[in-house]
Amino acid sequence: MERQDRDKPASSQSKPKKGNEPQTIMIQKKGSPGSLDILSRCTYPMSHYFSRDPTTTKISEIANKIAKNNKARAEIREEILMLKDYLNDWPTDGETRTITWTEWSENYVPFEYTATLTKEGVKNLISNMENQLNRFTDIMYDLNLQLQEAMTEQAEVMQMMSSVMKTQHDTLKAIIRNLRA
Repeated sequence: MERQDRDKPASSQSKPKKGNEPQTIMIQKKGSPGSLDILSRCTYPMSHYFSRDPTTTKISEIANKIAKNNKARAEIREEILMLKDYLNDWPTDGETRTITWTEWSENYVPFEYTATLTKEGVKNLISNMENQLNRFTDIMYDLNLQLQEAMTEQAEVMQMMSSVMKTQHDTLKAIIRNLRA
């Protein structure tokens, strides 16, 4: 049965669907009618591996978290500056004003709050926002470290895949040379 499959012409063999099946390499030996299926299970192109690579997904997730962190930190800084300017224009210590501000969850979801505060209340609010900004800055350092580790891991995987593909190429090249001899 194996011999019958090998003796079939290349046109009657089923063609792999693009992106779903491994490529088949057909080599025509000199003086033989038909093709030999030297390697029926050749590897996919590298892009196929890395489109499904967990490290690529991990890098993308970390990059999204970094972008959200940067956005949250920028908005917190902006609000702190606005509150400090607002505090400088405060007429007396006993007066109250209605203030609206945004607090951010650890998942970078903004929550808007409105309250009537005194000058001392606004100072406490600024202090709380600065603490949140410091926490998000610490998280940013951790995210950058995670990103660096994920990129190093991806580079190692790429190097390994490159070595495997080079070895496979060299093996196929040797097989072709032997068939020609």
